[in-house]
Amino acid sequence: MKIIIKMQTRWNGEVLRPGDRVDIESEAARRWIDKRIAEPVSAIATEVALADDSSEFEDIPLEDLKYNELRKIASEKNIIVPRGVKKPELISLIRQPDGERADVKPAPTEEKKTDD
Repeated sequence: MKIIIKMQTRWNGEVLRPGDRVDIESEAARRWIDKRIAEPVSAIATEVALADDSSEFEDIPLEDLKYNELRKIASEKNIIVPRGVKKPELISLIRQPDGERADVKPAPTEEKKTDD
């Protein structure tokens, strides 16, 4: 079973660090997932991480991915994600072709009024 390591651990004499993707026996993988040492690698996340062309993202249900997974994909595609961007806006940034990226403005912050 393929998993992503969330906490540093050892397996077969090898140190596994957070973010490492490994293929281990199912029983050990389930035990690590239950103890929150690792999480399963979904087929969708693997496809997205390996994809090079933004047109490939049109057919992948990015809505099923977690926000942090989407930020990682954006980072790999050299997309600058402004602070405060919501998940739907982030998905649209990822799906846009490189030459057509629109600026996404963060949510406005409240201005503090001061007495002059």
